[in-house]
Amino acid sequence: MAFRKPSRELSVTEILSFSFGLYIAKFDVMLVPFLFISVFNTFVTNFLWRLTPVFELPQNVAEEFFLQFFNYLATIFPLIVAIIVINWIMATIANGIVVKLSSEALEGKTMSVKIGLNSVWSNLLTLLTASLIVSILTVFGLFFFVIPGIIVATMFSLTVQVVMIERLGVLASLYRSRKLVANRWLKVFIILSMIMLLTVMANIIGQAISNSVTSFNTTMALVIEKVSFHRLSCQSNL
Repeated sequence: MAFRKPSRELSVTEILSFSFGLYIAKFDVMLVPFLFISVFNTFVTNFLWRLTPVFELPQNVAEEFFLQFFNYLATIFPLIVAIIVINWIMATIANGIVVKLSSEALEGKTMSVKIGLNSVWSNLLTLLTASLIVSILTVFGLFFFVIPGIIVATMFSLTVQVVMIERLGVLASLYRSRKLVANRWLKVFIILSMIMLLTVMANIIGQAISNSVTSFNTTMALVIEKVSFHRLSCQSNL
């Protein structure tokens, strides 16, 4: 199926339908960045968590608990920050690659992860800086009565797309995103809400599948252990 840049502004349902059609048709290419980033982040996160010491309650809780607890927080805080930063950087890179791939598809050009990665690499500093500014503003906005954070997230939701497609600088990308969202606040908010809802559902389904597989593997391991033990017992009796 050939995809071309729309000649008019699409409605919310048309945007979602068009996006799903594009991702499904190019699933083999679109999946690669997110699959790699997911595996990489999981490996790094598990590795860093293994470095986390186990918190043990002191004998004299009244006097030593808070001192030991704060020392524990001071120990694990750098690890938590490292996990958050690494996951954020890798997610930003993956988003940038997919945006570039989508742009190439709409332009009728050949899609490849290498092209997306090269484009991200040449705009990496701008991409990360703009993304960091948006993240900080959003967190502060959410901290102060939630609504400002939603407004900021909506206003600058197209920053990555602007950086990757129009290759503008940090401030120019933020301004361009705000300008693109202007007069389309409700449409952009609905699309972001739908994407967030679908992401949450996908995470829940993925977690359920993961738990089922883990439970199945655990059950099978117990069954095998029981069968092996029973067989060895029978052989011993013989």
